[in-house]
Amino acid sequence: MFTAVPWKHSSSMAVFPAHSYRRFDQTLMLVKGHHGTVTDVQFSPFAQNLLASSSEDATVKFWVCPQEGYKENCKESDATLKGHSKKVLGIQWHKNAEGVIASHAADSTVRVWDVENQKSKMIHPDLPNFATAMQWSPKGDQLGVISKGGELCLYDPRIPENV
Repeated sequence: MFTAVPWKHSSSMAVFPAHSYRRFDQTLMLVKGHHGTVTDVQFSPFAQNLLASSSEDATVKFWVCPQEGYKENCKESDATLKGHSKKVLGIQWHKNAEGVIASHAADSTVRVWDVENQKSKMIHPDLPNFATAMQWSPKGDQLGVISKGGELCLYDPRIPENV
């Protein structure tokens, strides 16, 4: 199990074993693969060493963390999702379907991705404004998205229209 936090260097994250109590100092190894500020980090519910991160560089990146933690700074991601035209503000792993993640961005779209094939499987471009929060329903059959201004949109990931 790991802990991940966006780091003070805008395009970096600190990732270390959760049981390793550390002082946040200059010797902390960093994950530095983004070219913009890291906006969100989440571990996969199916693989505890698979970390997803989103960034202002309009990408979602994936990192397979070594079991013993990072021994040196990491600059290359294991996979990258590209498709948003503006900064990605947040990500959310699907809790029931392995390899599915949703992202929302400042381009006012929500995308549902197939991580294994690195493809966007669904794009919801009809948000009234950019999303500020997103959550899968407990059964995983709907994705709730709150856009700037407080409007709630519900999506069924199996159909492209807004529920």
